[in-house]
Amino acid sequence: VGVFDGHGPFGHHVANFVQETLPRMFLQSQGFLQKEVEKALKDAFMETNQKCLEHESFDCQLSGTTATLAYISQRMLYIAHVGDSQAVVASKPKPTKGSAAPVGLEVEVLTPEHRLSQEAERQRVEASGGQVMQLEGDIPLRVFLKGKLYPGLVITRALGDKVGAEAGVSSEPAVRAVERRPEWQFLLMCSDGVWEFCDFKEAAEIIFKYPPSKAQEAAEALAREAWDRWVKEEGNVVDDITVIVCWLRS
Repeated sequence: VGVFDGHGPFGHHVANFVQETLPRMFLQSQGFLQKEVEKALKDAFMETNQKCLEHESFDCQLSGTTATLAYISQRMLYIAHVGDSQAVVASKPKPTKGSAAPVGLEVEVLTPEHRLSQEAERQRVEASGGQVMQLEGDIPLRVFLKGKLYPGLVITRALGDKVGAEAGVSSEPAVRAVERRPEWQFLLMCSDGVWEFCDFKEAAEIIFKYPPSKAQEAAEALAREAWDRWVKEEGNVVDDITVIVCWLRS
């Protein structure tokens, strides 16, 4: 399962291409066939990025996409990502001896966002020759080429973004392998259009109101809530909103 959030003039083309290409590159890779899943994920991201840059139907100079891809086996959950389309696992907390049954959910963030607010990402970008600035009247820090006012990216890792790569924006994913646990309920993967105004626990609680058989309704409810909050905060501006709910409970 995956989420791909494009940006730039051809961002929708890049996202669509990566959606089609990245899972195929992963599943057909030698690493995957040899059960080296983490290596297979990393290789698939790097190879897909190269295919984006070489593609003749769209221009990746100032366009790219986030990519968050999860592979779920019987025993493990593997996840790789670039950008800020984050994923969380929601769990029912275990009751402690002598205490009442716990209520609510606990959430674990699997994908720290690749933004300049992360000090390690900022240092990596600057060490790669990029310039970090906050424009007047703007809120986030952005990545620029030194002495230039482009590309102005908020994220520090992406697929595509040829100019961004010159400023330290990396296509190398963060890869993680986590052993599945009995208390896990579902995996929730969303574009930053959800996380901008919904915190992780709040989003998980919305999903948990619906049974696994109504996962589609749950995803639509969270997307609708995110949409309403954008309209309330920003008026006529709403970011791309993508929600994937993947139940893990047997």
